[in-house]
Amino acid sequence: MEQEKTFHKTGKTSSSYARENELLEHVWQRVVQEDDPLDALLASKTQQSPKPDRQKPAKSRQKEPDDLDKLLQAHIISELDDMRMYQWLSQVYTRKAQVFSRLANEELRHAKRLCAAYFLRTGIRFWPSRTIPNGKLPDYWGLLRARFLAEQSQMESYKALSKRVQEEDLAALYQELAEAEKEHAHAIRRLLEAAI
Repeated sequence: MEQEKTFHKTGKTSSSYARENELLEHVWQRVVQEDDPLDALLASKTQQSPKPDRQKPAKSRQKEPDDLDKLLQAHIISELDDMRMYQWLSQVYTRKAQVFSRLANEELRHAKRLCAAYFLRTGIRFWPSRTIPNGKLPDYWGLLRARFLAEQSQMESYKALSKRVQEEDLAALYQELAEAEKEHAHAIRRLLEAAI
């Protein structure tokens, strides 16, 4: 007789974890729609496999990335690179760590929002891992200037894209991100003004 393990912190048994995993898999299959929901429902009710003669459409929810999708990928990468740079700045310039940490957190939120938009468009989860490139970094003033110019450039790019895209929700997201990048540029300008 096999005895079930009970997990003390949660009070769940190994069979309840197995059931949760089975449920999660079922929900995920419905999200990506690899199976016809009607077939899955019928199979679970009758404990039989779906009828083989029923034709399923050969379409997939995933599609090949187009130019807009590639731009979304580039913006996700840019936001993540910005986040890592601000994290690094918060560790190196500890007197202004709070400002840099706030900017890093905002850039991470931007990347997550863009990733969600990308997933909704393509059905593909895109979350690259990159690091800040090695090499000699400019001094504090040079870094702030570079970040200021990058934030302005990103703001202009988001503004242009908000006018170019056809989807209202994506256009609104780009508008919001343009405003946020503008605020980032203002925050960096204030840091420079305080240092003069």
